[in-house]
Order: sequence, then structure tokens, then C-alpha cells
Amino acid sequence: MDFLFLFQENGSNPLDICAICLENFTIGDKCRLLPICKHIFHAQCVDKWLLKTPICPICRSRVCSHSANKVVLGNNGRESIESGLSRNVGLELRENNPT
Repeated sequence: MDFLFLFQENGSNPLDICAICLENFTIGDKCRLLPICKHIFHAQCVDKWLLKTPICPICRSRVCSHSANKVVLGNNGRESIESGLSRNVGLELRENNPT
């Protein structure tokens, strides 16, 4: 579940920072929206986290759901959430070992 997060700075906001790496989100960053708690992280940060434990780093809710969500923040700062339902949605994360 990769989600594109298009970011526009609009002042200081705690949601502008990835809680794992503590770096600001920037325009074009690939981010992941966790399906139950709706917390957003850099995809590469949360993927490494979820390989170790399937819980949100912020609220500790389990990461599993029957819906898939996509968040896009446009240049006007408005948030759009698209939802799709599925009977079986799985999230498989594997370490990428280049050969």
C-alpha cells in the first residue's frame, strides 16, 4: 500500500513531521496512511517499523483493516481520502536484499 503524499507547508503543524525519523514531509514524499488510526509516516520509515512489529508507532493500534485508503494533499492544502473496500486485504513487508 504505497500512498503519495503531496505536501504544502502551511506553518508549524505536528502532522508535518514523520514521527519515526522526525523529518518534515516534503512535496512528493511517498508516505503511508495506516488504515485504522490514520497516522501518516514516510513509507520507508514505517515499512521498516512494521517489519519488526505490526502496530502503529504513535498509538500502538494494530495495523490491519478491511479497507484501503489513499491520502493526497494538494497545493491548496485540502485533504482528499479515497476509500475502497475489499474482503481480504493483506500487507506483506519484506526486507529488500539486493542480489
